[in-house]
Amino acid sequence: MCHWQGSGKASGETPCRVLQIFLRLRPPPTTLSGYTPYSPQLYGPDLQLVKDLASAGVTVVAEGRIRTPGEMRQALDAGALAVTVGSAITRPELIAQGFLNVLELA
Repeated sequence: MCHWQGSGKASGETPCRVLQIFLRLRPPPTTLSGYTPYSPQLYGPDLQLVKDLASAGVTVVAEGRIRTPGEMRQALDAGALAVTVGSAITRPELIAQGFLNVLELA
C-alpha cells in the first residue's frame, strides 16, 4: 500500500495515484518477494502481499516460490490475476529436493 504524503507537481495528483494510473497502463507487476533481505523470508509464496496489493486495487501476478497447484490456487484466491511458476517448470530439481527434505525429516 502507498502511504505517500504530499502532492504531485503539475496535476495535484499524489504520487500514489500517479503510480496506480501507471500500473494500469503497464503489464501487471509480479510479487517476486522473499529474495531480498528486506522482504519476508517464507518457504511458500507471499500470499499476504498478493492480498494487500489486490485489496489496494493493484492488478498483480503472483510469482516466487509457487511450487504446487494448491499454492497456485491460493494465490489466485488471494486476488492474483495470474501466477508464474518459473522454477517449478525450469528447475524440477528444486521440487525433487523438497520431497527429499520431507523424507529426511520423517
